[in-house]
Amino acid sequence: MKLKHILILSTSLILNVILIREIITYQPDIYKYRHYHKYKMMGWFDKGLAFNEPKSDSIAYILTIGQANAGNTSNWLDTAGAGVFSYYKGELYPAVDPMVGSNGYGGSVWPAVGDSLIKEKRFKKVIFIPIAVGSTNIQDWATGPCNALLKNTLEELKSKNVKLTHILWHQGESNNGTPKDEYKKNLEKILTDIRENGQSAPFYCSIASFSPLSKKFASGIDPSVQQAQIEFVNEHAGVLLGPNTDLLNMAMDRYDAIHFSRSGKLKYINQWLECLKNEAEFSNQESPSSKQSLVL
Repeated sequence: MKLKHILILSTSLILNVILIREIITYQPDIYKYRHYHKYKMMGWFDKGLAFNEPKSDSIAYILTIGQANAGNTSNWLDTAGAGVFSYYKGELYPAVDPMVGSNGYGGSVWPAVGDSLIKEKRFKKVIFIPIAVGSTNIQDWATGPCNALLKNTLEELKSKNVKLTHILWHQGESNNGTPKDEYKKNLEKILTDIRENGQSAPFYCSIASFSPLSKKFASGIDPSVQQAQIEFVNEHAGVLLGPNTDLLNMAMDRYDAIHFSRSGKLKYINQWLECLKNEAEFSNQESPSSKQSLVL
């Protein structure tokens, strides 16, 4: 090989290394460390703490369930303070984004929600059981593979004598365009499975239907899915209203038009905290008729 060719090849390699370094340097953390986070969320790099059977009523056990925005998809990562954990396969992990248990390699709202519940002296310890799966539709959770995940999780919690204090549902974007009755029927099936496994905690149902990929609605918001979620809250005892993330549809709140940016994530966190303040309503709620009907 001639010296000229060697110099050209060497220069090209150096420039490519510099370019790759610059790309990595300025990538958001969720992309920069995505391969590390992929395995971290499965508990590979953090040593789990042994989980002991609950012996205190000052511990919150919160099941988070649904699709991507209930999991690890924000481009802003958080770390919770002491006392906030993620439960996964019989062990506890610090509540650090991405949360061990859910899929995705980005941030979630749960570390900040857990911190706030402790700071407000609602609980001394908060343990999340995060099982949200990105891009899933409600059929997946009602009868598909995610239903098996849900049931296995509930059976595992039952074997450890864990009584959930909250069940937080956020899903609907993947069902944009689904008929109201179909969505509501599947949501009722999910609630039935949870109750039949002995978990009576309040079930918070988010209002979520916004999808920029909607083929039916120019706004991206599906009123039929919204109405199914509202009717589900109105018609079932033990079900309370969660956040309305269809209100967070501005470009500044969704870094890729779907998942939450830092500003969207902060608004979503505040929505959850405001909803959880209504927990006292649940203790006085005996039947759907005792609730004030919700409307959009």
